[in-house]
Amino acid sequence: MANDSEMDEVLIDLAEAYPDWRPPSVQATFNQYKNSLRAYSKETLQHAARRCIDSCLFFPKIAEIRKAIYELRATESNPNLPDYKDMIFVPPPPEFHAAMDTLFKKWGLPRRPRPLPHLPDVEARLPYKD
Repeated sequence: MANDSEMDEVLIDLAEAYPDWRPPSVQATFNQYKNSLRAYSKETLQHAARRCIDSCLFFPKIAEIRKAIYELRATESNPNLPDYKDMIFVPPPPEFHAAMDTLFKKWGLPRRPRPLPHLPDVEARLPYKD
C-alpha cells in the first residue's frame, strides 16, 4: 500500500503529463484518487500511471487507472503468452478431418462444413499438406 506522500508523487507526475488538466479543487480531487487507489503499491501505481500517460488523451479517471492496473497484472501473470497479432491460424492435420468425418457419419449428422478457401501464404508454412 502506498502512503499519502507516495500517492501524491504519482498523482503529481500524472498532473504534469496533462498540463491542460484543471480540476475545480486539486486537493479534493487528489483526496478522492488517494481514497480509491489506496490499496495499491507505489510501484503498481507508477506503472499504471505510465500506461495511462501513454494511452489516455485526458487526465485519467480512477476507473482508467484501475483498468491499467488490471491489464498490467494480466500481462505479468503470464508473460509467455503470445501477442495475438503475431499468431497465425494453423488448420488441423488431415487425420483430424478424417476422424471428424467418421464421427459425423456415425452420429448421423450431415457432413461437417469444409474450411474456408486455402490461403497460399499460410499453406506454405504448414508442415503437412491437406
